[in-house]
Amino acid sequence: MALAAPASAAITAAAPGAPAADGVTEQAGHGIEGELAGARITVGSPRWLDAGTLGDRVAGLEEQGMTVVIVHRGGVPVAAIGVRDELRPEVPEVVSTLADRGIGVTMLTGDNARTARALAAQAGIEDVRAELRPGEIISETEIARAYSVSRQPVREVFIKLAEAGLVRVRPQRGTMVSPITAEAVTEARFVREAIESDVVRAAAARADGNDARRLLAQIDDQKRVAEDDVAAFMKLDELFHRTLAEIAGVPFAWRVVEDVKAQMDRIRYLSVEEMHVRRLIAQHEAIARAIEAGDAAAAEEAMRGHLREILRSLPDIAAAHPDLFGKGG
Repeated sequence: MALAAPASAAITAAAPGAPAADGVTEQAGHGIEGELAGARITVGSPRWLDAGTLGDRVAGLEEQGMTVVIVHRGGVPVAAIGVRDELRPEVPEVVSTLADRGIGVTMLTGDNARTARALAAQAGIEDVRAELRPGEIISETEIARAYSVSRQPVREVFIKLAEAGLVRVRPQRGTMVSPITAEAVTEARFVREAIESDVVRAAAARADGNDARRLLAQIDDQKRVAEDDVAAFMKLDELFHRTLAEIAGVPFAWRVVEDVKAQMDRIRYLSVEEMHVRRLIAQHEAIARAIEAGDAAAAEEAMRGHLREILRSLPDIAAAHPDLFGKGG
């Protein structure tokens, strides 16, 4: 679907008995349409569908930090659904600690302004730049003014974001949000595969029974949230990969992966189809079982297959969100 995968999964989980629509089609980057009981049902972003009389309801949900989708029946708005990914519990403490050290935090996000402000308030972040789209300019001067500092420290942060491919710093023209490119995603995946295939080989050589049990316990946790909380699964997914590096005795490898996987993370919430979480969990289990058996070759093969999963859906994701994707370079 064109709805973000965690949102679609959360909505489906909240109404498990809902009937399936017929003739479902996708409106690239906006939402989906289908027939249900003889009526045309359309579901999508408020940027695409008119909220009509539900405008106040939409505003209220967004002010609670929720992402909202509108439901039309026969062209008439009939429902507004809010979905929220809760902040990690440690975020407010981290922001507070940084503030105590004189370090300011700015939120840069593509979310709508009301949702962004609500989440920022929970986190203790005062400076919010919302509704940022690829190609949009981010002002160094405005951010520097917000913290009463020179432009230099802001520019240094932008350079770090540019190194991750998230923004483009253009001399004399400003800093702009980078579009997602298939080239950047595939290159990041290539580097991650090179690192993590070696990580699991080392983990298979070093792991003991306790390590294997730890991995399998994490997979049990993944299975428990698979049907109704994709956001929780994503966090557990990162924990699994970080644990592999710890077992391999190279925790720094995960820190390197975190730096290069930013481009992959950009499309995690843009899946056109279901995220196939159960398939991902099965792949995790294959990796864990190979490590449990001390089979380095099998662990490597399973990891390579797992990280190539993104290549299967990337063309469809790009086609569904042409406004977010651009050419490489």
